[in-house]
Amino acid sequence: MPSEQDLRQVQETEIEALRAIFCEDFEQIRTRSSAKTLATPFELRLKIRTEEVELQDRVRINLRTSAPLSHHSADFGP
Repeated sequence: MPSEQDLRQVQETEIEALRAIFCEDFEQIRTRSSAKTLATPFELRLKIRTEEVELQDRVRINLRTSAPLSHHSADFGP
């Protein structure tokens, strides 16, 4: 089992990557509220819009998602 510090680092790296990819279309809604609670999720919103200029006001998706810090445990294997 990876340490909580390792999991937090992986999560921060993922958040930075999403912020770099989505720029102004990325919003971090909530961060971990407690350093002692491994299951506290981060929550984010991604705005996904069409590249078609004439449709941008009518076609878009606002994706809001959250994930607990512990979801990274599977990435580290047994």
